[in-house]
Amino acid sequence: MGQFIATLTLLIASLLPARSLAALPPQATASATATCVSQTGPGIPPPAVIPTKLSGFHAAWYGQSGYMQLCAGERATATLAYLNSGSRGWVSGRMGEVAYLGTWASEPGQDQPSILGGDGQRGSPATGWPRWNRIAIQPADYVGPGQVAWFQFSVQAPNTPGTYRLYVRPLVEGATWLEDVGVFWQVTVLNSDGTAPRPTPPDPAGVRFQIDDGVGARDIALVHQGVQHVAAYLDTNAGGARRTASLVHVYVG
Repeated sequence: MGQFIATLTLLIASLLPARSLAALPPQATASATATCVSQTGPGIPPPAVIPTKLSGFHAAWYGQSGYMQLCAGERATATLAYLNSGSRGWVSGRMGEVAYLGTWASEPGQDQPSILGGDGQRGSPATGWPRWNRIAIQPADYVGPGQVAWFQFSVQAPNTPGTYRLYVRPLVEGATWLEDVGVFWQVTVLNSDGTAPRPTPPDPAGVRFQIDDGVGARDIALVHQGVQHVAAYLDTNAGGARRTASLVHVYVG
């Protein structure tokens, strides 16, 4: 863990101008007199045009419930709809035909554990996911071509206020990943007085993450949070974030 923290510190130092390190603003303090109340934003409706059916396994995004503002430690249920836009059905319990939602890049990364949910393994909270890298399984025994699967899963707010994201991609387990259209969930963890923390943007363009086996969900989240906060600070105070393509290697030393 010591080497991990040292690596993260060096990463942040490399992104910030030397004179800017001392100028980072202090953390906001929460009022002890107010009460935190969670809420969920409006849902995102399905597209107006249904995609053309394609040969083989395919999926088309078909709407989702809204992004969440949660108090630390609280849970909420998310709903994500996918239309089976292929010619083959999804069959529950049959390897090579069963559809799941999997974790994806950039946050936490393909097949990586998330701090927002999981099965209790690899540092993920036990929120009822099928596995730490499988967010949900198809809700019906069979989802035929042209039918819609309404996947549901639980997320849990981390204890530290901030902006967290869960990128999602559907797959047919044992066969293929399905279409990636950039679907993600954004969870804002509120301060203890119910106010919103300073928002952070997604990971900067051009930054890739290589995460080795054995890295836990919390450490992955810390790296993303560090990169995002530094990029936001540079955009606001230092004439723009670093734009050079770079690789962040996360490993257990």
